[in-house]
Amino acid sequence: MKRQKTSSDEDGSSLKQRAYSESQSIEDILVEFEDIDHKLMNLDRECAKEQMKIQRKFDEKKRPILEERKKVIEKIPRFWYDTLCRHPLIAEHIHSEDLDILKHLKHIELDDNLDDEGSYCISLIFDEGVSDIMEPLVLKKHIIYKDDEEKVQEVTTIKWKSVSPKTLITEKINKMEGDIDKEKLNFSIFDFFDKDFNHNVDIGDIIRRDIFHAPLLYYCDNEQAEEE
Repeated sequence: MKRQKTSSDEDGSSLKQRAYSESQSIEDILVEFEDIDHKLMNLDRECAKEQMKIQRKFDEKKRPILEERKKVIEKIPRFWYDTLCRHPLIAEHIHSEDLDILKHLKHIELDDNLDDEGSYCISLIFDEGVSDIMEPLVLKKHIIYKDDEEKVQEVTTIKWKSVSPKTLITEKINKMEGDIDKEKLNFSIFDFFDKDFNHNVDIGDIIRRDIFHAPLLYYCDNEQAEEE
């Protein structure tokens, strides 16, 4: 015998329909929300491109001033060596095996914002004193951004004429005992010139955003500390 529908059955059915209707309504609203978000993101991208055009315009104006600064820096012994070593992140991770080579660092060059995506190229230029340790004397790394991803366009291959600093650092760390993060400690500044470089100390970003744009801040940091 067929059971007759009760009022509770009708109430339950009504609740299900209303819940389904509300669910559909929320989905429609979220689709609308997502469309609005896309519009905002597109405007942000457009804004970033316009900002980059302005940045590149002023980067060009900086060139003669940077050349003027370069001439002044050349008068200061080991300027870039001291500046690098006084950056807090580099100072925390750098090893003596790197320092012996960095003492020969003559200049750091940055070609920034090479395109509307913010690609850049960093060059470390060494004096002849390093020629019996490695070659070439100019190390370059060109990084591009494509589809919101960082890619290495070009990087100098370092030819070590004896044992590389990274090998010496690795051997030293492997002999250490105790509860230490060997992977974190196993860092050489020259790792940056490895195409697959991936370390929590982002040398490229540090040089690009800190060292090159405000070198005097880091160079004078140790001087001020000593005075205090």
